[in-house]
Amino acid sequence: MCRQIDGCAANIFEIIQGTKGTLYAGDNVNRPNCQTIFDLKGNVLWKYDFEKEKADFQQTTAMVLEHVNWINHIRDNVPVSQAEETAVSTLTAIMGRISAYTGAEVTWDDIMASDMNLVPENLELKNMDMSQYAVPVPGRVRAERRG
Repeated sequence: MCRQIDGCAANIFEIIQGTKGTLYAGDNVNRPNCQTIFDLKGNVLWKYDFEKEKADFQQTTAMVLEHVNWINHIRDNVPVSQAEETAVSTLTAIMGRISAYTGAEVTWDDIMASDMNLVPENLELKNMDMSQYAVPVPGRVRAERRG
């Protein structure tokens, strides 16, 4: 779940359901059950120890750690190339969005063969007329293909 809309509760949160239990994870460490794994009966199997993290590390903020990693790569003259994993992650998110909007299963082969273009015709930074786009209804709205 991800929502970042002005005037709304903003959350980035993941729930991963497995055959033996459920992981609740996300960016809001104050959320109940955040970073916790439960078995199918609701018993806690594992919970991240935020207090230990604070005691063991001076920096725990993801953004700070990302910059530390970047600076260390520069100092060690080690290139950082995350283009492929960024592309795969982005395309995976697009597949999820298309599947959610259409109600259809979207496979990797489908998306790689698709001629769908999600880029607006005009990339100017200004208000965009959204009335031209249909509100997606799973099972009724099909993925629009523009060449």
